[in-house]
Amino acid sequence: MKPCRPIDCGFTLIELLISLSLFCVIIAVSFSVLTGTNRYYGKFSEKMSGREALVATSTVIMQDIWAAAAATVESDGQKLILAQTVDGAGQAITYDLNGGRVRRKTNATSAYLTYDEMITDLRFTDLGQGLVSFEVIINSRESFAYLAKSRVMP
Repeated sequence: MKPCRPIDCGFTLIELLISLSLFCVIIAVSFSVLTGTNRYYGKFSEKMSGREALVATSTVIMQDIWAAAAATVESDGQKLILAQTVDGAGQAITYDLNGGRVRRKTNATSAYLTYDEMITDLRFTDLGQGLVSFEVIINSRESFAYLAKSRVMP
């Protein structure tokens, strides 16, 4: 094996430029994949958050409708008023949509079932004989409908 002279050892400028270009292409592709994955995760997370809010809200509303002695829907379908009897005392529960958040009012207190503004519409329909249907629309894209029956007093 013949030893090389200091001038002949190493890489040429063309070889260095080609390897640097390949490295830049690999970095760009990796960045693109990571950015796409992050964007997908954000959309998926937002969708799941909206569905979690939907499940929690609809569960509470259905439980209150079931426990109610009477259910009344205002004419425009924006508000649901439930009459319950708790320990012999009458209690009114009202549901409505306030600024994208579902509000539950009982006599003197008010609480929000959702803290973000993901719910764009909430509609109630009185079907008679204690049956109440309600529709929840999340982010103007997904619509979910429910049917619940109250314990109507004869």
